[in-house]
Amino acid sequence: MRHPRRAWIAVLLAVPMAALAGCGGGAEKGDDERAMVTLTELFASQDSPADNLDSLAYWPPGPWVLATAKSTDQLVVLDARDGRILRKVGERGDALGQFRRPNGVAVAGDLALVTERDNHRVHVLRLPALEPLGVFGADVLRSPYGLAVLAGADGQLEVYVTDNYVDADLATPPASELGARVKHFRAKIDESGLEAHLLRAFGDTSGAGVLATVESIAADARWNRLLIADETRGVQNIKVYSLAGEFTGQVIGAGLFKGEPEGIALIERGEGGFWVATDQRRPRTVFHLFDRRDLRHLGSAVGEMTANTDGITTGECEANEEGRLFAVHDDRAVVAFSCAALLHALGLGTR
Repeated sequence: MRHPRRAWIAVLLAVPMAALAGCGGGAEKGDDERAMVTLTELFASQDSPADNLDSLAYWPPGPWVLATAKSTDQLVVLDARDGRILRKVGERGDALGQFRRPNGVAVAGDLALVTERDNHRVHVLRLPALEPLGVFGADVLRSPYGLAVLAGADGQLEVYVTDNYVDADLATPPASELGARVKHFRAKIDESGLEAHLLRAFGDTSGAGVLATVESIAADARWNRLLIADETRGVQNIKVYSLAGEFTGQVIGAGLFKGEPEGIALIERGEGGFWVATDQRRPRTVFHLFDRRDLRHLGSAVGEMTANTDGITTGECEANEEGRLFAVHDDRAVVAFSCAALLHALGLGTR
């Protein structure tokens, strides 16, 4: 996330164009003195700094990775096998098929959902053509960033959208005004078109569950959880809510994140597995792993060159040696890591 009134220094890192292979077993000591394993990226996509890439989603039939391009107002479609850019979709505007500052993206079946910060809405498109089907939320969303989607009954979708609205001075409102930080919509698409309505808006207004600066959100229907990252400097953690919008009292990653907590993705193992959470740092991003069942921190990893990461997503990692963790590198490229190599390096391969 890029915030008003926050100055950022762009450090341009060289992105190798050739595919990389293998997994390094070396460990390093970070500024928090925790040992971290180092992984080698499998590939890096074409360098495209003008796009300002942010969030990622995986579509298995492609196999594709979809990336939002905030500055060029497009969706970038990449081949998940080698990172080749296959096409770019969209342009600046507010009509169907057009975007203004697309940020979050999620895939549910043959649907792609995209949040548009500056159009204040969620855009729904049909894969693989990325045909626009409709939009919703513009009547209640003020500054939407991330989203998580769960398939419900009768083809319905449960859509959770973080809304990082600010006051007239572009500052975070007081906690008493943060009770609508997440919007929960129910949507359905059938032969009559797209229908969606707001079920609830939520967020604690006092105590440990306050959601001050929000972007990334992930949903876990099996464990009735929403993981919501709070990027506020000095807070920097992930708060756990129920799917009904109630704070559970659980906070993960407190004191662990040194940069902003950004993308969150799941490596599933039946009822268990591992949450991967991004710690957006320079010169290298740190990826923290947490147990899906009890949310304990299990270890951390860095890439050889991946830095300043916003979004991540996983593809085919459930029980597949070819499964991958995809990550944005420095707003300008997409890289891939082997899920199996990541888990093996952290001693989690048999769990």
